[in-house]
Amino acid sequence: EVKVVISETLPNSPQKKEVLDFIQQHQLKKYIEFGGFLPYELLPSYLSFATVVVQPSIQQSMNLTVKEAMACETAVITSPEGKEQTKDSEAGFLVDPHDSQLLADKII
Repeated sequence: EVKVVISETLPNSPQKKEVLDFIQQHQLKKYIEFGGFLPYELLPSYLSFATVVVQPSIQQSMNLTVKEAMACETAVITSPEGKEQTKDSEAGFLVDPHDSQLLADKII
C-alpha cells in the first residue's frame, strides 16, 4: 500500500531514464507516480500528504525541499550533509546516500 511520488526539475535527465528502466525491470509501475514539475503553490499539499520525504542528496547541505517538508511536519530522510537542518532521529533520519540498504531500511 505504498505510493512513491517522484517530482522533478529536469524532465529529460539521464537519471530519470535510469529510474524508468529500473521501475520497468522490477515491475514497480503500480507503486510509482511521476508528479513532474510541481508548482510552488502545490508543494505544501504534497509535502503535508506525504508520510516521509526522501531527499538523499550528495553535496547539497541546505536543501529547500527538506526544510519545506519539516515546515509541513513531515518526516525527512536526507544525507548527513543535511545535519545543518536537523539531527538524526529528530525530524527524520540522516543516511549516507551511497548506502542503499540503510536508505531502504530507514524508509521502511
